[in-house]
Amino acid sequence: MNPRNEGHGHVFPRPDGVRARCGGPRLCKACFADEAIKRRAQDPEQVARWFHEAYERLAPQFQYSTRKASAKPWPEVPEANRDLMVATAAEVLARMADPR
Repeated sequence: MNPRNEGHGHVFPRPDGVRARCGGPRLCKACFADEAIKRRAQDPEQVARWFHEAYERLAPQFQYSTRKASAKPWPEVPEANRDLMVATAAEVLARMADPR
């Protein structure tokens, strides 16, 4: 859910329940773009990459320095680390889809 009353409401529901009369993702460029964002946010590799990038960027603000082996741009992260992060993201996404 969209925490603010923004967007057309078709892909990301608005708290006020409003949905624009735009035709949704099939007819509306804004809704189509929202749909692409939603699909990317459900891709384990993309989520793992975003997490890695945010983690590396935020670590110094918490007086933490990450290991030199993994403190690299995503394409240069060791394969085993990348695979672990992708598998972790996949499990979290699955749990979010079915929180039972």
